[in-house]
Amino acid sequence: MNFTVREARPPDFTAVAEWLQPEASDLSGAGLRLPVPLAPPEFERQVQTCDGRSYVLVVGADPIAFGQYALDGESTVQLWRLIVRKGFRRMGHGSALCALVMDAAVTATGARAVTVEVDRDNMAARNLFAARGFQVVTAESDDRTLYMRCMVRQSRAPQG
Repeated sequence: MNFTVREARPPDFTAVAEWLQPEASDLSGAGLRLPVPLAPPEFERQVQTCDGRSYVLVVGADPIAFGQYALDGESTVQLWRLIVRKGFRRMGHGSALCALVMDAAVTATGARAVTVEVDRDNMAARNLFAARGFQVVTAESDDRTLYMRCMVRQSRAPQG
C-alpha cells in the first residue's frame, strides 16, 4: 500500500478524533496523554499545544496514521500520540510513521536522543520501539509506563 507523509492540518485532527471515539475504552493506556473519548475540537486544541510538529500518513486523500514529536530537553525529542487507524494496523504503518516522525524531529531540532513513554501492557508498541533501537530507562519508568530512549547515531544541525 502506497502512502505519503505530510504535516497534519485541521481536518486531519478531526479525522483522528473520530477514529478514537469508538475505541475510547481500548485506549486508556495507549499513552495518548489525552482523556478519551474526546470531541474533535478539543482533540485539535489538545494536540496543537505540543511544542513540536504533527504528521499524518495518507493513503489517497485519507489519513491512516498520526504522530507527533515535542521537545524534551535541549537535545532530546519525545514521540507522542503515534496512532494508526483501526483497519490499517499490523501492516507496518506504525513502524513507518515512527521512522518518519523520528527523522523529521531529528532533522528539525538536531536532537541526539528520541524518547517515548509506552504502557507496559502494550506489547505491540514495546516491540515496535525496541526494533527501532529504543531501550527501557528503568530509572524513568514506573509500574504502569516504560520510558524508552533511542540515541541518534549522527546528530544533524537543526533546520530553520
